[in-house]
Amino acid sequence: MDTTHVSEQFRSEFQFELVGPDALFTDDQFDSINIEIVIWSLNDEVPCEVERTLAGFSVVACHSLDVGLVYGRRLHQHLVDGIFRKLNVEGISFTYLGK
Repeated sequence: MDTTHVSEQFRSEFQFELVGPDALFTDDQFDSINIEIVIWSLNDEVPCEVERTLAGFSVVACHSLDVGLVYGRRLHQHLVDGIFRKLNVEGISFTYLGK
């Protein structure tokens, strides 16, 4: 577990934008994504906040300075391998805008 004091941690925002002008992103779909991010957050011991946006959603992760981009890539891969694959069948897909 990271023993870095909270005041020494940094915050990075990772944005995911819904693809397609006519795509509808339901509350249930957002809840499914949120649950997957919470699971990833707990497994990787990375505190995260998830927020729904007009264009999709964003994730703010708290981390030590040297690992922000690594967590963004790992989070993206976790979502692509899991919930995004399921949502893609429903016609929902996202673009990862990074940080």
